[in-house]
Amino acid sequence: MNTISLFPGKMTVTFRKGPSGHRRQDPSSEATRIKHNPGLQVKSPAQKHDLVKTSARTVVFQRGGDVSDRQEVMGE
Repeated sequence: MNTISLFPGKMTVTFRKGPSGHRRQDPSSEATRIKHNPGLQVKSPAQKHDLVKTSARTVVFQRGGDVSDRQEVMGE
């Protein structure tokens, strides 16, 4: 497995690798288990636009980003 830290201390992403070292694109066993058992899927209502925008700006600000950069905020 290969772990990448996008923001130190914030989040890590682990890619599953095949036998030859390429990234696997098939569903993981956990994804398959959730797909076949709909009761395990978490469904939540959509959040209001203003709340999402405020949250995104807060995250960008906390990590030292530029809150006036629309693309950075939209990426959050």
